[in-house]
Amino acid sequence: MNKRTQKKYEKKLVEKRDTLLKLFNTTKTYSLELEDSASQDIADKASSAYNKEFLLNLTDTERRELLQVEKALERIKEGAYGTCMTCGCDIMPARLDAVPWASQCVKCKEQQENSKS
Repeated sequence: MNKRTQKKYEKKLVEKRDTLLKLFNTTKTYSLELEDSASQDIADKASSAYNKEFLLNLTDTERRELLQVEKALERIKEGAYGTCMTCGCDIMPARLDAVPWASQCVKCKEQQENSKS
């Protein structure tokens, strides 16, 4: 992968990381606000508990995605970005355009998904 293309993906990854960090912090703040609300109605408490659980699950997803983005940025530094971590083949540009933090080619990712079923 040439340096210009690599810089394009690095920019996308940094933007994604910044977006995830902002979203994570916003969600965390909102979750704390839900915790502080002192509603007396049992329906309000149930709704608040559901919303808090949903937000915490959302942040788990965000954390996993953030970790994948960070690993992709590390692969750029190491010169391994764009190479499948499983088979060593190049990851197609269309896949990297769709999922810049992808660590596997489509074939290896499909095999991994099929083995989980």
